[in-house]
Amino acid sequence: MNNSIKHFGIKFCCESDWEIDQVDALFTRAKSCFSTHRMPDLHQVGIIAHVHCLPSFENLLVNWLFRAGFEPENIFIIPKPYSTIESVCTNIRNAGAFVAKHAEAELYSDYGDLSGKILEQGFRAAIGRARYWKKVLLIDDGGLLTDAWARSFKRELQNVVSIQQTSSGTKRRLLHDWGIPFIDVARSAAKLVFESRIIANGVTRKLSTLPEFGSRVTAGLVGVGALGSEVVRSLRRQDIPVLTFDKVRHRVPVDGEQICLTLSELISGSDVILGCTGWNWLSESRVSNLIRKPHTLISCSSRSVEFQTLLERRSPVIRNRLFDDLEISLQGSSKQLILNGGFPINFDRKKEWETETEISLTRGLILGAILQATTFNRNSGETVRIKLNADFQMQVVREWLTILGEDCTNFGVEKGDFDDVSWWHQNSSGI
Repeated sequence: MNNSIKHFGIKFCCESDWEIDQVDALFTRAKSCFSTHRMPDLHQVGIIAHVHCLPSFENLLVNWLFRAGFEPENIFIIPKPYSTIESVCTNIRNAGAFVAKHAEAELYSDYGDLSGKILEQGFRAAIGRARYWKKVLLIDDGGLLTDAWARSFKRELQNVVSIQQTSSGTKRRLLHDWGIPFIDVARSAAKLVFESRIIANGVTRKLSTLPEFGSRVTAGLVGVGALGSEVVRSLRRQDIPVLTFDKVRHRVPVDGEQICLTLSELISGSDVILGCTGWNWLSESRVSNLIRKPHTLISCSSRSVEFQTLLERRSPVIRNRLFDDLEISLQGSSKQLILNGGFPINFDRKKEWETETEISLTRGLILGAILQATTFNRNSGETVRIKLNADFQMQVVREWLTILGEDCTNFGVEKGDFDDVSWWHQNSSGI
């Protein structure tokens, strides 16, 4: 039986009264970690967010921002169209925040054009109000928002702090030119150690619905990091044979996993290939090897980069809709099926594949980074990487584990380390 609560005109649905109370405790814990006397008047702080507009973003983070004291009219959201669920945008608009609109994705054959149009619209709407804000916070997923801001506005609006949610945002080519301090949530201990399993859960739930995973399929997985290793474990629990390749060779294999010494070995032995690297690993020479036999290609990372080389070799005459499954057959080669247009498989624009209690950690970490950013006042005109507050990480992850009924040792962290603030500090990136 679903229950609902209402805040600021938005209806929030949870599975039970218990879940409402428990997840709400995460907000209380996050807010208690930051001293309010160091914060500016939050009514005068503006937020521009380039994010995945999913139910938990609305139900948790937007709700928490309102309750913390941010004004709805000072929140400007620029959705990522490959992930966004349109009903979420409608609900947030009805609550008083600005959400950029865009033409239907099928009118575009290039994602960069579509993404650029939405960024431009969001900036155009926000800049008029931004001149009156005491502080501007950029909530960024991938770095494009901060790139664009640094090019256009950093000289006239300088009291700006960026929050980077994903590692791709911390590796931007233009990062050193930003001249903007940023809080590195992406490489915090909380994110690296604890969140990866959440995302892997969502990815594998989506994978389990795909007909491509039959009884005679062999999966090849490229990139066995925090996410990839969890996906491998999930596939092995389903008794799916898994070949893996990673640049880091010295690692303990998951039970039943076959580690390949070369990508060629993985490609030739796989029917389905999962990309978990976060970069374009499929070089021209590897494409030549790939097209010798048919494959289904699936991106499990947070953006559309895994199979970029193959996508660029697609005939420009073929104008698929951006997010359709793509069947690519180069002259004289076997067909390659790229699911979801090469975009992350768990972003299907229909549902969120993580549960609200699972993903509450992700939303809680961003809330904490936002509150921390309001207290950061040093602006040297240089790009400064700021560590997500270690004490906050420890307390919020502890609250989240309580919600899930989990223990830190289930995530490979000894209790002595978990209870030591210095462990969180040492295992997080920044100053």
